[in-house]
Order: sequence, then structure tokens, then C-alpha cells
Amino acid sequence: MTRWEYCDVTWQPHQVILTRCAADGSPEVETFDAQSWPQTLAGLGAEGWELVSTTASPMGVHEYYFYFKRPLE
Repeated sequence: MTRWEYCDVTWQPHQVILTRCAADGSPEVETFDAQSWPQTLAGLGAEGWELVSTTASPMGVHEYYFYFKRPLE
């Protein structure tokens, strides 16, 4: 059975917050300037992360959520 690890990204107009979640440890959080979003997205793909879902903030603010997964090695 395939096991997965997950990563979520919160995009805001001025920053991108990337959180890598691990079942056996605390989450790793990185913050980037929003201008680097294309490079951050490309980097996630190069690391094997697959985009599985996106959603806009339910609060009506200019904020978006991206959810990724990849097979756990």
C-alpha cells in the first residue's frame, strides 16, 4: 500500500507559507516572498510533489491554499 506525505502552501499577496507535514515529526514551515511563487512551485514539482487540490480563502480575502502529496519513501 502506498503511503503519502503532504505539503500545503498558503499564498498571500506578499508572502507564500509552505508547510511540509510529517506523521513522525513536527511540521517544517518556510516563508517566501510572493514574487518567488513560480520558482517555489517549480521546485515543489522537481521534488516530486503533486498538486492535488486548491481552494480560495472562505473569508473572502486575497488568499489561496494549495495542497500537495508525494509517495513516502
